[in-house]
Amino acid sequence: MKSIVAFSIALFCIAGCVTKPGLPYVPEEMVVGFKTAVSETQIMEINKAHGTVIKRVLSGNGTYLLGIVNGASVEDVVSAYQALPEVEFTEPNY
Repeated sequence: MKSIVAFSIALFCIAGCVTKPGLPYVPEEMVVGFKTAVSETQIMEINKAHGTVIKRVLSGNGTYLLGIVNGASVEDVVSAYQALPEVEFTEPNY
């Protein structure tokens, strides 16, 4: 039974996950929480400038699932968003 579980986990990661110190995350996706004062127009401009698109609105308080469409690494884009004053938080899509 343990081997079936281990095989399932390995198959899941091979099918679309990247591992980062023990935690899998979805390639080319990240979660971003913008500060409440940031407008939709500003969000769209920021996303365009960083090669991301909104895949889904996760909450009504400015949290989005973004897709990275410019070929940059998740780590690089997350770091770029972390440096923005408009961003409350950001992380890979775990």
